[in-house]
Amino acid sequence: MLKFCMLFLLCILRLFLFLSFLSLLFFFSFSLCFSPSLSFSLPPSLPSVFLPYLPPSFPPSLLPFLFPLLSPLFFILLCSKAQQLLQGLQASDESQQLQAVIEMCQLLVMGNEETLGGFPVKSVVPALITLLQMEHNFDIMNHACRALTYMMEALPRSSAVVVDAIPVFLEKLQVIQCIDVAEQALTALEMLSRRHSKAILQAGGLADCLLYLEFFSINAQRNALAIAANCCQSITPDEFHFVADSLPLLTQRLTHQVKYEPILHIMK
Repeated sequence: MLKFCMLFLLCILRLFLFLSFLSLLFFFSFSLCFSPSLSFSLPPSLPSVFLPYLPPSFPPSLLPFLFPLLSPLFFILLCSKAQQLLQGLQASDESQQLQAVIEMCQLLVMGNEETLGGFPVKSVVPALITLLQMEHNFDIMNHACRALTYMMEALPRSSAVVVDAIPVFLEKLQVIQCIDVAEQALTALEMLSRRHSKAILQAGGLADCLLYLEFFSINAQRNALAIAANCCQSITPDEFHFVADSLPLLTQRLTHQVKYEPILHIMK
């Protein structure tokens, strides 16, 4: 059924492109005659998922004109693509899950709030959290963590849903089985700490982020200390017990001002 819908949408798209080409042909001729220096550029946010549906012989110079006209159709195609990938994330075959999460990363890293307006965040996040708990498959866990990070970059408001993944992110820091997954979890937590530092603090995240600090790369250590800084910005007396055990380590890092400058914000 999904394949039939995709073929049907593809036929509609190609027919629309053909009719649009005919209707714009006169416009192009008129514009170039009266304004030879007129130039147009393709929107930088044009999603890569849109391009495969264009005919091979379609002139690229027409894309800037047709993109606004095709936005509603692209919205449908994007929703269909996201639903297709969601089914892949929920499949029982791990190779299919891995391929789906890789494509999900590619879709999210190229998008933004304008092009991913209809992205099903509330459905995709639980599926990615499930993949993040597949302890025996590091590739799937790493890509699931990346997908959640890319989602927050492309859709900042999605952090309100991704916040449910905080306990799973922290698990990757409590027992490190794969350093890449742990460092990617720190990246995601650093992004979450900008808006949801209280949720991280109350989940015991400050101590977990600093637990194996010396084993991480410099960038990962900076992320861990940035999380600590964000968590301590508006701490209350009732929450001090979440920070107390980490104070000696944080105090020690104050002597490394160049290497660990994010921690200086704690003293303000």
